[in-house]
Amino acid sequence: MAIAVIAVAAMNLLMPTVYQVTEVGHLLYPALILVLLLILVIADPRGLDHERRWARVLSGILIAVITLVALATALRVILVVLGDPEAIVALELLRVAVVLWFTINITFGLWYWYLDCGGPAARAQGSTAVRPSFAFPEQDREQPEGEFWYPQFVDYLALSFYTAMALGPADVSPLRHWAKLWMLTQALFSLCMIYIVLTQALGTL
Repeated sequence: MAIAVIAVAAMNLLMPTVYQVTEVGHLLYPALILVLLLILVIADPRGLDHERRWARVLSGILIAVITLVALATALRVILVVLGDPEAIVALELLRVAVVLWFTINITFGLWYWYLDCGGPAARAQGSTAVRPSFAFPEQDREQPEGEFWYPQFVDYLALSFYTAMALGPADVSPLRHWAKLWMLTQALFSLCMIYIVLTQALGTL
């Protein structure tokens, strides 16, 4: 999870200023999410699989900040593309599209990881208080004695990218309505990115 957040911060620095929500945000936003991440790591070095309540709240705020900035950036890109197509630099727009696509998919992966079964700590402890939102194939396989498998962040990250690339579920099945709607939203966003941004960029090459 920490590596994914660092990747989001790093990719934001690759965004040209014209596609940034604000000029100040170009440096302020990565600094903010890295500070929030640092607080989580220092305060709970064992990881969020053993999180405290306040750590879960803070991680939710962190993911919400990433989500809001990603959505605002996507809207900004669409407005630039549709509003002033003559000023578009094709290779620059392709870079923006790749950065935004990766950022959005990491963001969805973070939300899947954060919400499923009540969060990473609940999954690690085998809690059944909140029923699963996703069915992973590993859950149906017999585990070695004394071992307990539960989905971790990399599983949700893979789910997110599979959804974006296949425009639908792959080997993981959504079980609850919110999961199905979020996967549908993610697939639609990926399709819109290809149609609006990439076609515009390729058309100006």
